[in-house]
Amino acid sequence: MAGKTVEDKVAEWKRAFDAIVPEVQTPGMVELLATLQTTEAMRDLPLYIQLARVVSANQRAAATVAALLVATGIKPTAVNYGDDE
Repeated sequence: MAGKTVEDKVAEWKRAFDAIVPEVQTPGMVELLATLQTTEAMRDLPLYIQLARVVSANQRAAATVAALLVATGIKPTAVNYGDDE
């Protein structure tokens, strides 16, 4: 069997990204940013600038984690909780 196609890999990444984004960012953040973007005067406010940075950083983090998950998968690890003592 041949390897995955580019389309398959992108679809797998998109599924992972879509699962991660809600964990790192609330929908309200994106909606607020979209609302502020519609008003030119708001684009100069520190709140808008900070919110844009946070939303961008969250999406970059989600994209990176999704890429790592798709590339390496999720591997179980042994965790020592110290319960045995």
